[in-house]
Amino acid sequence: MPVDVLERQAIGEIGHDIDLKDEKFGREDAAGIERVLSGIAAANADDDARLARGTQLFDELHAVFSVKTRGRVTAAHVRRGPGTS
Repeated sequence: MPVDVLERQAIGEIGHDIDLKDEKFGREDAAGIERVLSGIAAANADDDARLARGTQLFDELHAVFSVKTRGRVTAAHVRRGPGTS
């Protein structure tokens, strides 16, 4: 299976576990992501702002999964984020 499909699948499983609360995929990262999404909703009354921040969160999550699935996670990535050397 291509790497980008695996990344999207992981994010889809997290979204499923958060949305349906059935723990079908047992994604342990779902609880933390759900907590951050709750913070975004609490901090932003405007729906457009919530959507923009949520989109940014999932874009950044995709970047992390991209690094992880390609086997390039280093201490620098953890400290400074993906895309750093």
